[in-house]
Amino acid sequence: TNHTYITNVVVLSPVRAPPEIVDPIQKQTLYFNDQEAQRVECKATGTPTPTYQWTRNEQILQSNSFVTVVSKTGELIFNAFSSREEGVYMCIATNVYDEPSTQRQTATSMSPPITILQRVVGKFQDTEPAIKRGNEYEYMKFECRGKGKIQVPQFIYNWYVGDNSNQISNENSRLFVDTTGNLHFSYLLEKDKAMSTGSITDQKTKGYKCGVSNSVNQIILGSLTFLEVQKGQGTGVKPVFQHSNSGVNVTLYSQAELECFFSGYDPNTAEKIPTVKWYDDASNEITLGTNPSKYKISADGRRLTIENVQETDEKNYYCQGYSTLGLTDKEQVFLDVTSPPIFLEENGAPKDLTKPEHENAVFYCSTRSLSDEKPPGTPVWYINGRQNPPDLDPNKYKFSADMKSLTILKLSKRTDVMCVQCKVSNEYGETWGDACLNVILPITITNDPLLEQKIKKGDMVNLTVTASTDPSTTLSYSWMFKNTSYPDKPPFVKYFPDTKIAYINTSLLTQDEYETIGGVYTRILGNSIQNKMVEMEVILTDGPIVGPVVAKSGFDMWIIGLILGILFLIIVIIIIIFVVCRKKQEGDYNVDKKETGAGLDPEKELKEKGFDDYSRPTYDDYEYPEKKPRGELEYDDVPIGGDDESLAEYGDEADMHFNEDGSFIGVYQNNRGNKSQPKSTESTI
Repeated sequence: TNHTYITNVVVLSPVRAPPEIVDPIQKQTLYFNDQEAQRVECKATGTPTPTYQWTRNEQILQSNSFVTVVSKTGELIFNAFSSREEGVYMCIATNVYDEPSTQRQTATSMSPPITILQRVVGKFQDTEPAIKRGNEYEYMKFECRGKGKIQVPQFIYNWYVGDNSNQISNENSRLFVDTTGNLHFSYLLEKDKAMSTGSITDQKTKGYKCGVSNSVNQIILGSLTFLEVQKGQGTGVKPVFQHSNSGVNVTLYSQAELECFFSGYDPNTAEKIPTVKWYDDASNEITLGTNPSKYKISADGRRLTIENVQETDEKNYYCQGYSTLGLTDKEQVFLDVTSPPIFLEENGAPKDLTKPEHENAVFYCSTRSLSDEKPPGTPVWYINGRQNPPDLDPNKYKFSADMKSLTILKLSKRTDVMCVQCKVSNEYGETWGDACLNVILPITITNDPLLEQKIKKGDMVNLTVTASTDPSTTLSYSWMFKNTSYPDKPPFVKYFPDTKIAYINTSLLTQDEYETIGGVYTRILGNSIQNKMVEMEVILTDGPIVGPVVAKSGFDMWIIGLILGILFLIIVIIIIIFVVCRKKQEGDYNVDKKETGAGLDPEKELKEKGFDDYSRPTYDDYEYPEKKPRGELEYDDVPIGGDDESLAEYGDEADMHFNEDGSFIGVYQNNRGNKSQPKSTESTI
């Protein structure tokens, strides 16, 4: 349905806020008397100031002789209410943004539904009088027959004898009127009889009549009943179950009344009637002291009231009657809890959003029914109070496949300040959701310095950052330096809050102070919707350089020193182990290993023979050869055992050679065979 809205036009303000209805905020039902003058109020906030309209049964309501809509105040005035004006009403609040260069933009919010009904207590239908007969101390029930239309928030049933001035007395709780108006006698007495001779005057004074009264004391009588009672013997009657309202249907969060009635006559007690006990579905007795804010029990025990009914209250309750004459079985009384669709706690009802330009906005409409009820239908969406507007851009508005979410893409403040609504229905009613979208200008950096500043002592460090934001928000500034937050300013920074100018004059710092200013300075700018950060790195070119990784992560230099120290210690240990192993290897007698490998036993040979003595021969005993050695040296100058001496004389053969380790011991021993050894202790050359 397309609506034509009555609105006022205002010049576009830099501050925008869609309408928010603050009254009414809950679904409700109102009752007005016929031909009564009444008014209903609606109030909303927003910038520009909203104007108002009302719908009736989802159609725009125009002022007429019976009802007036005040667009400036939001009042809905009924001049003389009647059933003609009954219906479901919703208040609509709209504000308009207008600029000469752009098309008008509106935002429309809708209130929860208000059902308005005429207060009615209808007359009873004309029925033939009923005649009841019974014996004393027996149970009796009168039905409230021919009831007319009852449409009032609260009403009660009572019974009268004759006219409405003679309400029957509920002596000792012997009588009980149930929630449908029926009258129950726990036991009859002869005095309860009410018979008539048939004359009109006699009927008015003798007959029982059912009556309905509302909050304004309007009493309607009907359902004439006569009673004849035969005298009986009061010997006592055991309790007997007669009535309950099991299966009563109540709406979630409302009040429930369960009732249970037992007949019987007990002459052994003062009350004479059975006592009633109540139990929950776990067989725990419910008493006046059991959660008094939740449960209430009537004085006669026949009615259990449950306040603020929850989903978990839907279950079986039990009542039981007892007296000195006996105990009944427990009777089941089932409470049926129903509800229109319920919004989920997470991503359920659409919620008001404020978003910066160029972002996306997502609205949800996810509901459920109670556990034993049919699931809700598909959500129906409205944009600014209009269902499926023909000008809706499918590239701008994206609905999920199940219609439980709406995404609005690439927001613009100029065009996308709006409200959305969704409606979901099930077999027990409708649930509405309403939310508005406000779009603000994003935080924009208007001035920032070099993001990397290489300095030396005496230079000025520029840390000035300024920004703009939407006029509806307030921009806040703070600092972060070396993982520490500074709401005012970091050390050694000169800062002027009014102009946001910030700098460091390094010429005023000591050397120690100067060496601490290197690192990353983070300027944090934010409002209630958005945050933005600007990082500026200061690098000291003539002092300790604090790299960006260290500045950002806070990785301390002592950790690096500890790692290098551990590596150095490991290298030293490896060198020491290598040297020790090498020394050990050099201490081995490799010649001994060679002889052992050749099949000899050096240790045994040493024990048997020991070492031969070696002495230098005397000069006179030496036989010199006739031929002198070559060279300039005299023969006497050649040392004994020189390099030109042959080792062949140590054996029979001249083919002597060294082993690979420089020894000849093994070879020499093998070549000797079984020859006898010289006995002399001196070597022969």
